[in-house]
Amino acid sequence: MHRWLILWVAGCSFHPPSAAGDAAGSADPTIDADVGSDALVDGTPHRDIPHLPSPAELPGSAALSLSGQVTIDTTLLMLSTGAPPSGVSIEQVAQDPGGSSLMVIHADVFTVTVGSVVRVVGTRPLVIVARTISIAGVLDASANTSTRGAGGHATGDGNPAGGGSAGAHVDPFHDSGGGGGGFGATAARGGSAGTNQLCLAGEATGGPPGDVLDLPAIVVLQGGGAGGAGSPGDCPAASNAPGGAGGGAIQLSATETLVISGIVHAGGGGGTGGVFCNTVDSGSGGGGGAGGAIYLDAPAIAFTGALLANGGGGGGGGCAPDGAGSDGADGSATGAVATGGNAGGGCGTLGGNGGTNATAPGAGLDQSCDGNAGGGGGAVGRIVVRGTVTGAGQVSPSATALVF
Repeated sequence: MHRWLILWVAGCSFHPPSAAGDAAGSADPTIDADVGSDALVDGTPHRDIPHLPSPAELPGSAALSLSGQVTIDTTLLMLSTGAPPSGVSIEQVAQDPGGSSLMVIHADVFTVTVGSVVRVVGTRPLVIVARTISIAGVLDASANTSTRGAGGHATGDGNPAGGGSAGAHVDPFHDSGGGGGGFGATAARGGSAGTNQLCLAGEATGGPPGDVLDLPAIVVLQGGGAGGAGSPGDCPAASNAPGGAGGGAIQLSATETLVISGIVHAGGGGGTGGVFCNTVDSGSGGGGGAGGAIYLDAPAIAFTGALLANGGGGGGGGCAPDGAGSDGADGSATGAVATGGNAGGGCGTLGGNGGTNATAPGAGLDQSCDGNAGGGGGAVGRIVVRGTVTGAGQVSPSATALVF
């Protein structure tokens, strides 16, 4: 087994690794993160690919170039452009050593052309295995409000990993916001309602945030945690404000070269704004979803583009008789902070901002007395780069570099 050294890459660019860590001193060179071993396949030595069993580690024999608007569905194992050419294969693979199953595309050369947007959706993370990979357009596995990115977690999907908790309802009119989803960091709590002890009813405490998932080396390839739902108050339960879904997970493994001049995006979804059901009742905002996972793996990586896995903003609290709160922003494909949603009126409060490389996620704003609070912001996801990097593109959050 190889012994992998984890190094933190600070800021928005990569620094050449050294045995003692980078200048920021944030790495622990004693951390061990075994992710696999080299092996013989058909008598030929090849570089181990993390998260895949040996039979699934070989590239294909033909090129796959994606242009225009294309969707990859990891649940159906399909491309919107139809069946791939002969020599390119698509399969469902059990993750090694454990975790959800993966959709794996095997090609000789895999390309996303300039100006193209390839949307990756579905329940499974996506892994591309090819001799060379070039991402010149946008490869997008981000969440869109409560719709998760490929392999991300969603509110109510039965998997609580990293998930924020739902807001609470305390009679007569106190509803707290849902907590944000966690992954690369702990998310932010939902806002509390009725914090002033002079109020007639007790305090509705904000939903707790989702916690950190996994190790910096990404032992399990998975997307971000979802935000907790907002409380619907006395509105119908089915009308509550869902939390933002988690960003998806993408792994790009090239046996020779990997070029990123475009954007790989795995941002978390924004929490939904608090509902409004009549002139006397409304609800609190849902928490934002966490960013997902981006894993680059190649001997030589040329990087002048952007890798983004930021958290989504929390939804704003609603207010009766003024109306519903607005949704928090999804994690941005530009690296900007995802802002929390606006309040529905004077008795609602703002949702918290999502997390980025430079900014921690923000808590939903508390409501001192009668009214409904905003959801907490979602945390950043995780980014790993395994290989020798040239170039200094944009990274948020900071990447973890794995070197031999």
